[in-house]
Amino acid sequence: MFKRGEVMAITDNLRMMVKVCRLYYEENLSQKEISALMGISRPQISRMLTCARSKNIVSIKINNPFEDETNRGRALAGRYAFDRAPAGAVRNETLRHGLDALNALGCARVVILDAVRPLVTPELLDEYLRLIGEGWDAVSTVQPITDSLGCLDAHEVDRSRYYLMQSPEAYNFPLLYAHFRPDSPLTEVAHQLPADSRLYLYRDFPENPKLTYPWEKAQIAQALKARRAK
Repeated sequence: MFKRGEVMAITDNLRMMVKVCRLYYEENLSQKEISALMGISRPQISRMLTCARSKNIVSIKINNPFEDETNRGRALAGRYAFDRAPAGAVRNETLRHGLDALNALGCARVVILDAVRPLVTPELLDEYLRLIGEGWDAVSTVQPITDSLGCLDAHEVDRSRYYLMQSPEAYNFPLLYAHFRPDSPLTEVAHQLPADSRLYLYRDFPENPKLTYPWEKAQIAQALKARRAK
């Protein structure tokens, strides 16, 4: 049992700890400023702040604006038993990590899908895997160019000779793994394959928007809502 003087000392220490915490967390004073104000050494201030957290006098909460995305990712991983590979600083680095993980599993066919294209359907992915199984080396989603097209070193440009390349894309995995380089300046993965590779241009999936800007979120949400209503 504590004696009266000991109880008072403990209470005084707790009061001091609370005061230090309020000065530090609520009034944004530095440990140096608190030390000068209260006549306590900086190491003591540091120990009080650490002790306050351990005693739940102070609790820190992170308001993560991406929490919904994180939770959905965890839910999907738990539902489908996904194996997650590390992310890279850029897309090709992330692909390298994913391809390395798949290579360890003896993968034969692979589909690359960007999460920012949420209208992709399971039926489309099945079709791409079927085409790879039939002997195509790669399948790319392509869209016609409907805007005017210019070129810095040409006066006339025939836009019918060009097309937009998008994900999803599917590949013969051993071929892709043998030729993929994460430091390649090429922005389209299929262009890293040998020139004689068999590339299937899939033109029958026009509703494939990419979520790049905030204002596109509402449009894509509306498209998803309309699809579910069918």
